[in-house]
Amino acid sequence: MGSGGVICVYRNLNNGYLDESPFIFSTTTGTQKFKLKQINDKSLPYIQNDPSNRFDIITSQGSTVKIYFNNNGNGINLNQTFDAGFNIKELEVADINDDGYNDIIVAGGNSTTTAIAKVYLNLTNGNINTNEVYSTPVGFISY
Repeated sequence: MGSGGVICVYRNLNNGYLDESPFIFSTTTGTQKFKLKQINDKSLPYIQNDPSNRFDIITSQGSTVKIYFNNNGNGINLNQTFDAGFNIKELEVADINDDGYNDIIVAGGNSTTTAIAKVYLNLTNGNINTNEVYSTPVGFISY
């Protein structure tokens, strides 16, 4: 959950309780989006209590995308940061090219009338190719 520029992640202790000491992601002012998805492994269907089902955290704020890996040892580490080149208003994580690995899609723009969307593919090693494979031409949207 996010509040006042902070995202807190509470670890499940597997005993019906959550750890009272969350992982805290401090943020600067502005809108922040985040998703819990697998980036570092194939996007397999979720199976409860399977130790390989560890979600990673993908965040966007301003024009920056950050990927935090769940290290499967009760910790979260910043793995990758890249700049989309425009103010991100929407963030999605899904397997776009059907290779079994989640990719990143961002959309937004630099004003209220200019829209841009970009797709970044997973390199299948847990890293995202920061050279987008698809970018919409700059266009206009109406509200």
